[in-house]
Amino acid sequence: MGGCRCGKVTLEVELASAPGTYCPRACDCSFCRRHEAAYLSDPKGRVVIRTETAANLNIARQGAELAEFLFCAACAQLLGAHWQDGAQHYACVNAQALFARESLGNVVAASPGQLSAEQKIERWKALWFPAFSVITAKA
Repeated sequence: MGGCRCGKVTLEVELASAPGTYCPRACDCSFCRRHEAAYLSDPKGRVVIRTETAANLNIARQGAELAEFLFCAACAQLLGAHWQDGAQHYACVNAQALFARESLGNVVAASPGQLSAEQKIERWKALWFPAFSVITAKA
């Protein structure tokens, strides 16, 4: 479980293995460093974002503008990233938004900016949560 600092958005994360076996990836780009992001994902897991209204989520695109970065509209915490391939959704979460982040493995460096758009997409398909949804109480 996790969520933003102000509590308007929550994260439900299901991992296929013990949390300590996952090492969040800290992207070295200026955007991710500015947000102190370290991304967690599991190709056998699931992530659900819950919020009262869709207006509580802000979306931004960075770099190659392929993925959407999801933020709380109220406290501006980076919650994760999302990419859609047709009807299939993929996502990763910012480990900084998880309540039990200290139970995860050590953060490792990543340099996705060095990858082509096609390489990024293949990486996301291989590493990110393939089960992702946003649930709002109000439309």
